[in-house]
Formats: sequence, structure tokens, C-alpha cells
Amino acid sequence: MNVSDEHDFLRLNEEYIRINIPNIFISVFYFLFGVSGNSCVLLVYCLCVKRRHNRYYIPFLALVDLLSCLMNSSWEIMFDMQPLTYNDNFGCKWIRFLGNALVISSGLLLVVIALQRFMLVCRPLHHPSSKRTKNIIVSVALLFALSVSSPKFIFTGITEVKTRDARFTGTVCGILDEYSNTTSLLVYDIILRLVGGVCYISLIVLYFFVVRAIYIRNRKLSQTHNKTVLILRECSNTNSNAGAQQSSPKSSENVSGNREQRDSDASTNSRTRNTIASHRFSIMFFVITLILLITISPRLAIESMEAMDKNFAANFSDTQIVLKGFFENLYILNGVINPMIYGYFDREFRIVLKKKLCGI
Repeated sequence: MNVSDEHDFLRLNEEYIRINIPNIFISVFYFLFGVSGNSCVLLVYCLCVKRRHNRYYIPFLALVDLLSCLMNSSWEIMFDMQPLTYNDNFGCKWIRFLGNALVISSGLLLVVIALQRFMLVCRPLHHPSSKRTKNIIVSVALLFALSVSSPKFIFTGITEVKTRDARFTGTVCGILDEYSNTTSLLVYDIILRLVGGVCYISLIVLYFFVVRAIYIRNRKLSQTHNKTVLILRECSNTNSNAGAQQSSPKSSENVSGNREQRDSDASTNSRTRNTIASHRFSIMFFVITLILLITISPRLAIESMEAMDKNFAANFSDTQIVLKGFFENLYILNGVINPMIYGYFDREFRIVLKKKLCGI
């Protein structure tokens, strides 16, 4: 490459950097709010709030989200700042390995949580798992994610891609040329899609039954509450009409009966509050899962297209390049939003966090 060509290549690289500026700012947003939000989640749930069965898996999920926002956002900023000149082969392999492992870990943890919600809501008489069993399940899920992601060390590295200027090719972190369109890469891609498909189907089926059970139970609770209100009103009217005719011993019996009724109502209200709290957490995890499924889908589609043709975006316009980068990194948004979802659905988390922030 002569001096003139080198100058033109650097100008082309700078042009791609300029195009990527919107996505760089978005990645910085993901980094700042994702890291700070999930750090607050870990602080509150690990040190300040009791980790009962409803909250047990939240710190694990928050840790994965924290690492995803920290690492993936940083890596995407680095790639956008070196769109045609990235040349760290070993770093590329680690980035693709860890990035893929974090995504799979998040999905598997949500499947574990969905199974827990299914057992709590649809099989309430089932004996809950011990902490040791839960920790083993989380460890197995994380080890599985690492093992499934390990082939990234083989298939990925520094590779050349075409640019909008036919005279030049750039170096990026992607699928190595020797594995492009090979049977081994196709098999690995199918394995990843199967893992993702099983997670998708499991989450949809489990939460279908969970949401259905919550809807039926809430409808029954509403009907029972309305009947109870009507009965209490009738009893109150009857007692007030008969009050003038009752003797003093009879009034004493009524007081005792009213005390027993209040104790019974308090017990019923306590069970109702616990049920509502459990349902609230189930809906919370359902929302988190739904957002993950929505945000990860574009990246999976783009990865499939790149596996078939690494140069499919070579002739994209400026707008198309920005949109490709935005949707490719949209999955990081899931980790940014999750702390807000915890704050909305978990009242105790919200109260403790406010106290901590006000005390700073």
C-alpha cells in the first residue's frame, strides 16, 4: 500500500468511526447506567435485603448483567473506534468467548428462575429446593454456558472484510476465513440455535402456565373478597339492628366472636399478602424474560447472516450501518433495564435503596 492509498484507507477508517458515533454514545450509556444500576442491585440484595426464595436468584442475574454491561459495552466501543484496524487476535477470541458465555448464562438463569416460579405458583405444595441445591443448579448452568461458548476460541479471530471502497479491506474480530461456510461451523451454529430454541420454548411454556395460574387465582381472590365484603356488611347490619335487644352477657359473647373473626381475617389477609407478593415477583421475572427475548433476537439474526456471509454488510449505507450496530448491541439494554424492573416490582428493594442513596 503506497502513501496515497494508506492516506485514503485512514480516511475511510475515520469515516466509519464517524458513522459509528451514535452507537458509541449508546454503548457509553449502557456502560454507565448498567454498571451503576446492577452494582446497586448487588449491594442491596446481598447486604441489606433477606434473600428469600423469591429473591434468591436476583444477585446471580445481576452479576451476569453487570459483567455484560461492563465488558460487552467496552468491547463494542473499542470495535466502533477501530472499525477497519482491529488486530488483536488473542483478545478477539476471549471477547467472543466471554460475550457469548454471558448471553447464554443470562438465558439459562432465566430458565432456572422460570422453573422456580412454575413450582411456586403451579405446584405450591412442592417442597422448595435447599440453598445448596440452588447453588449447584446455578453452577451447572454457568459451566454449561462456558463449555458451549468454548468453540469460539477456534472459530473466531482477526479476519478481513470488504469495505464500501473496493480498493481496501479491513481487519475485524469475526469468523476466521478457514472456517467460513464449513460443516464444523454450521454444526456449531446449529448447536447454539438449539440451545437458544430450547431456552425460548422453555420460557414461553413455563410462563404461560405461571401467568395463567396467576390470572385464575387472582380472579378467585377477587370473587372471594367481594363475597366477604357482602357478608360482613350483612352481619354488621344484623348486629346493629339486634344490638338494643341483646343483654349484657350476650354482648360479651359478641365481643368474643368479633375478636375471633378479626384473628381469622388477619390470618387470611397475611396469606393473601404472601400470595400477592409471590405473584408480583413472578410477573417481574416474566417481564425481565420478555425483554431479554425481544432484545436478543436481532443479534441472533445478525450472527446467523454473518455466519453465512461475513461481507453481507459491506455495501450498507450510513443509516444501515448505524441500525445494524444498534440492533446488534440491543441485548445489552436488557441488563440496563433490569435494575429499574426490580425497583418497580420489589417494594423492599426500593425502600432500602432510597435509604442508602439518601444516606450518602
